[in-house]
Amino acid sequence: MVSEKDSKETAEKKIIAAAREVFLEKGYDGARMQEIADRAGINKALLHYYFRSKEKLFMGIFVEVISILIPRMKEAMSGPVSLKRVIEIFVDSYHEIMLENPNLPAFVVGEIHRQPELVVEMMKQKGFDINMLKFFINQQVQMGHIRPVDPVQFMVSLVGMSLFPFIGKPIIKGIMLDGDDAKMLEFLTERKEFIVEFVLKGLDYAE
Repeated sequence: MVSEKDSKETAEKKIIAAAREVFLEKGYDGARMQEIADRAGINKALLHYYFRSKEKLFMGIFVEVISILIPRMKEAMSGPVSLKRVIEIFVDSYHEIMLENPNLPAFVVGEIHRQPELVVEMMKQKGFDINMLKFFINQQVQMGHIRPVDPVQFMVSLVGMSLFPFIGKPIIKGIMLDGDDAKMLEFLTERKEFIVEFVLKGLDYAE
């Protein structure tokens, strides 16, 4: 026999899964509560019973999405690992997440422009600490593993090289790869190794 608690949890899971799809596809402004209810297989009244507003539902989804990658990076930099391994973890994780969530890059970029202060605050709450990154990079410089480099420039460059292939996928596939899906997938797979090697060479990495 299904308890009331189990029934509620099942309904909430369906709503969250449906909301994630709609928000990732259409962003906050384009999402409609009715469409979320339809995809969840419930009526709109029940949706509002569990989540009073679109804003409240969106915040839950956005926190989930924005926090996917941060814990992996934080954990990597906290342990006794090499810079090469940290970069590999970042690039592998980033590509894995982007491939599993193809609408995620456009969604995050859109929300960064829509409500930048909120995005910044959420990232801080989820453990993104630029000071940890600065300490880690400066430590690598002091140990002679890499040349002196601005940690912020390093991180922005790494994110940019990882993110653009997914944001610019239609152009890369359509113009550079003759619209071939198989070639695009191969390109993204090879891209991971290319980024790691490119960044390490640019830093004169030696360990």
